[in-house]
Amino acid sequence: MLVTTIEQVQKHFTTVVGMNDFELFQTYLEDAERWLKREVLGSDLYNRINNAPDDETNAPLVDFCQKVICLKGGHIAIPFLDLIMTNNGFAVASNKNVAPASKDRVNRLLDSVLKRYYDQLEELFIYLEETSAFHTEWKSSTAYLLAFDHIINAAEEFNQYVFIDNSRLVFSKLLPTFNNIESLGLPQFISKAFVDEIITQQKDEELSPANLLILDNLKAAAANYVMAKGIEPLSAVIDEKGISRAYIIGKQSFANEDRLLLLKNHFTKLASDYIGEVVKVLDKTPDNYPTYRDSSVYQAKLAAYTGYQNSKDSSIFVGA
Repeated sequence: MLVTTIEQVQKHFTTVVGMNDFELFQTYLEDAERWLKREVLGSDLYNRINNAPDDETNAPLVDFCQKVICLKGGHIAIPFLDLIMTNNGFAVASNKNVAPASKDRVNRLLDSVLKRYYDQLEELFIYLEETSAFHTEWKSSTAYLLAFDHIINAAEEFNQYVFIDNSRLVFSKLLPTFNNIESLGLPQFISKAFVDEIITQQKDEELSPANLLILDNLKAAAANYVMAKGIEPLSAVIDEKGISRAYIIGKQSFANEDRLLLLKNHFTKLASDYIGEVVKVLDKTPDNYPTYRDSSVYQAKLAAYTGYQNSKDSSIFVGA
């Protein structure tokens, strides 16, 4: 295991500085570590750093992973540690020196831990992407193939096209919308096969010069389409209790429905403009893009185009 002592927990999750019982956290940390192995690192990379955590190359990655594990495990643990079970039912933990925190303070702690966890997860992904020493194990894993299966794969990169304050939490909430846009939205303009080609070449780091030429506009189109379609799920909470609006009380509050509609139209217009620029290049040089050229999308476009027909009804009719 990568996290084995209370000192490691205290280093990365400072709220537990006054607690010295590692066993209270152990089960939650184990859940978080299993998740990290399965969803982020993959078995080969996890085993590498777990077997040699103090190795000079591995140590920085171990530190990143410990942060994520402690924050995720701590977030899971907080609701359980807030209450204790007695013979008479549940009670709030307290003693003569320490009073229990209010519900609002506990909720603020949960929110802040969750935000920091997602921030650190984003940093971990960026570090892995930038550190070639781990690419052999990481990029051959199912975890990598699933995590980097989009045109845009990081909150930091998404933020270059649509401002989300580099939030991995927001980006994670938008991933289902990403799936829809890449499966149903963009293919209407450039074909599903060409979308898949771009994603595959990015993962393999083998983007062709022609695809590099249109990549920035394609990413801008994708980001703006995703935000246009994602505004609605971002402004609602869907859980086992049902569906509700997620209102923030205080200095901020959600925009009203009219404002949300304006935002949707704004992002949709930008997305349409960017995908239009991509299609211009594709249609002007189709032989540079054989996957697009041979697609049903392009072939239907050719079939629909008949060119200029000389007619007496035309203002530019040329007589015999």
